[in-house]
Amino acid sequence: MNSCTDSERKNGDEKCGFERNLEILREIELFSAVPFNSLKAMALLCRVVRYDPQECVFRQGDFDHKAYYLIEGSCELLRKDDGAEHSIGILEAGQVLGAMALLSDVQRLFSLRVVEPLFCLEIDRNKVFNVLLETNGGSAGFLKVLVKRIVHWEDVLLSAQTCESCTLQNVGVSLV
Repeated sequence: MNSCTDSERKNGDEKCGFERNLEILREIELFSAVPFNSLKAMALLCRVVRYDPQECVFRQGDFDHKAYYLIEGSCELLRKDDGAEHSIGILEAGQVLGAMALLSDVQRLFSLRVVEPLFCLEIDRNKVFNVLLETNGGSAGFLKVLVKRIVHWEDVLLSAQTCESCTLQNVGVSLV
């Protein structure tokens, strides 16, 4: 389903499919250290998917093997605890979700429901993982950036709480 997004059609942008996917992958920080030839191969294996309002991209508890880059539209991140569903926030174009799923099957901790028509670049581990492994520096570059993002995320979380509330139960992702 490598069709153009609504904005691309309105603006007369005919760059679709491979070229657009490659351009998007080059903009994603997560792939910034992946060699260009690997990105080209990945661009052939990714696809743009459209989701309609109220549709779920994935549900809490699902196991899957895909990461998503939000190209256009918006969606809501939801978490269900004790039977009640809570909104975590609205996500918009330019964000990547599910990078850990490119390494292993990961159970989704949230649901992602579409608010406005959503176009995502779907990055399927079953298709791109071998490209990262088989290219010189591909997997190392990807892992280096992913680890940096995890450590930064934990630093932000730790900065938001006092040291008295820090315990081994609620900190330490970067210690693993």
